[in-house]
Amino acid sequence: MARETIHIDMRLRFLFFGLECAVGELFRVQEMERVFADAKTDHVSQKEYTFYSAGRLRITGLVEEYEPETLILSVEGDKKLEKALPEIVKNAGYHYIRWSSEDTLLNSDRSSETS
Repeated sequence: MARETIHIDMRLRFLFFGLECAVGELFRVQEMERVFADAKTDHVSQKEYTFYSAGRLRITGLVEEYEPETLILSVEGDKKLEKALPEIVKNAGYHYIRWSSEDTLLNSDRSSETS
């Protein structure tokens, strides 16, 4: 089993996309969106999620009690994917930085256009 902790923000969305690409299947959209909704509304209770389960492969998440801003993502049942998880998380973080920088640049371009 492989585990990684990730912020519940756009980094997690990039991580879900990377994992879906690696698995070649779509995950449970309602379950993924529930993470983001719960992060906004329930800052106290522990929550568990199952994003994908087929055959031996299970991709799950855990938000610990009083820790609403991070998700512990677990991958089990596929050794290659377990081994790749840290790299997929790292790449999700990289894309988050690029996305954030691009958004900042676009906003600064827009504000200079209105001046």
